[in-house]
Amino acid sequence: MKLEIYTDGAYSPLKDRGGIGIVFLLDGEKIFEYNKYYDHCTNNQMELGAVLVALRLIKQKYDSITLYSDSKYVVGTINNNWKIKKNKRLWEEIYKELGKRQMIMFKHIHGHQGNEWNEYVDKLAVQATQML
Repeated sequence: MKLEIYTDGAYSPLKDRGGIGIVFLLDGEKIFEYNKYYDHCTNNQMELGAVLVALRLIKQKYDSITLYSDSKYVVGTINNNWKIKKNKRLWEEIYKELGKRQMIMFKHIHGHQGNEWNEYVDKLAVQATQML
């Protein structure tokens, strides 16, 4: 069983509200989606928040897990050990969750360039920023 996770974060400065969007695919089929809003945040916090929530939602072992994000900030920090300067608490939580899990591969995808699932989680995240 191959699990793929797509995550995205969004931020609306007009509402000072962010949102996260997450989709889980099992062997290519959507099995779960999630979105939620957060007040008084930044876009990068939402990108990290989406990853953190996704990691916490993994409840079993899979043959492989790949997490896709259009955030170079997220993927570069995890894959290339970029220095953490901001959002240290969120990063600590992410690394704590990664320590509890099997190996998860992180892959960067270019946002807004036609990837079906990236576009889908983007819409979920943006929708969350508009929730009442």
